[in-house]
Amino acid sequence: MPDSRSPLPHSLSDSAEEIALREAWFRAQTVLEFLDFKKTIKILAQENEQLRAQMVERDTQIHLLNLARLEDSNRLNASFKDLEDFTFLLQAAEDQQSVLRQKWDSFRSSFSGKLLQPLAAAEQAVRDWGSKPRRPATQPVPAAHFTYYLYTPPYRIYRESSFLLRGWVFLERGEKKIETVRVRIDDREFPGKYGLEAPDAVAQNAAVSNLRPGFEVRFDTPPGRHQFALEAHVAEEGWRSILTHPIWVMPIAGNIPSK
Repeated sequence: MPDSRSPLPHSLSDSAEEIALREAWFRAQTVLEFLDFKKTIKILAQENEQLRAQMVERDTQIHLLNLARLEDSNRLNASFKDLEDFTFLLQAAEDQQSVLRQKWDSFRSSFSGKLLQPLAAAEQAVRDWGSKPRRPATQPVPAAHFTYYLYTPPYRIYRESSFLLRGWVFLERGEKKIETVRVRIDDREFPGKYGLEAPDAVAQNAAVSNLRPGFEVRFDTPPGRHQFALEAHVAEEGWRSILTHPIWVMPIAGNIPSK
């Protein structure tokens, strides 16, 4: 019986040594690859952290820009409101001036006024000196009872040379029919389109007589203060006023008429 502790043949011994070397080389390669992979993961983690830091910085910048934009928007809205209030005050002052003028004309025609006729020439001179050419005012038309809503209210300062007014309107008494609408700016007329779909008007108003009460009118907006009027042409009645309102147009670039 052969001894199990006897040395292996040279061929088997060489094969075992080669296998051991290959196994050691494989383990070394595995360790090196693991170290390289760990290094790569560390680099990727650092890059990811840098990207996260950049995203946080950009988010902060975007947040600050949004806050600044909101603040600018609030300031702009406040300036619009101030200018709108000024327009109303100016309109009220002109109405008061008209009343005072009527009282003055009535006083001049009275006996006391006739005693002051020598001052008439001086008054006329002052009136001529202070008078300025003005755009003719919008001639009023009879009013009617309308229910209306404006998607694009025209009461603020315009940013362009024209404005698109959109909304819906119908007569509170449904026996008459609205044929069309228009906008008048001082003495100028701008025809509009009537009969557009307005599902919100139909859904909110059981008394709506027209299932397509929508309208739109595009009109010019020259700089300065003007009298705005929205009117509807009613069948068998003619033009009827929906609303009138003073408006102010800011003379910005692109909205200033050429000389």
